[in-house]
Amino acid sequence: NIMYKVQFDTTRGNFIVEVDPSLSPIGAERFLQLVKDKFFTNLPIYRIIPAFVMQFGISLDQSKKHWHANTIEDDPNINVKMTKYSLCFAGSGPNTRSTSLFIAFRTLDWLGQSPWETPFGKVIQGTEVVDEFQSSNHELDQVKLKLNGAGYLKNDNLLSIDKINNVSIIL
Repeated sequence: NIMYKVQFDTTRGNFIVEVDPSLSPIGAERFLQLVKDKFFTNLPIYRIIPAFVMQFGISLDQSKKHWHANTIEDDPNINVKMTKYSLCFAGSGPNTRSTSLFIAFRTLDWLGQSPWETPFGKVIQGTEVVDEFQSSNHELDQVKLKLNGAGYLKNDNLLSIDKINNVSIIL
């Protein structure tokens, strides 16, 4: 369980996340698989709620959509606190994590108590870039985004929405 760092290149600048597989081994492994497969290329940040989270993980690339339905098992529930700048998979119940992730804009005491919401990383550099996303406030229709991808963004005049350009391993 070796820690590593990844750089997020976004429309608002870059930030670095340190991933600690000991916190959420299954989640950290899935994240690494997604990074290696270049899943996070031209990825819309589809949900931004100031003082809560920024959420992403729905690919516009047809060749990456198989990941959406490929869920992973929960990690052991070790009550890792969801602190400010934590990176975590979003789940809707037991064994539902697949590609949707969020970064917390503040400590979220009520999260991290279920095995599908265990953080596995934290923004350690570029926190001011992450904070800048809070100037936006939107929630896209996740079903439409999954089904229609770029067509949904184009038809609803959402092409200028913030995106993750790519994520790469740096250490």
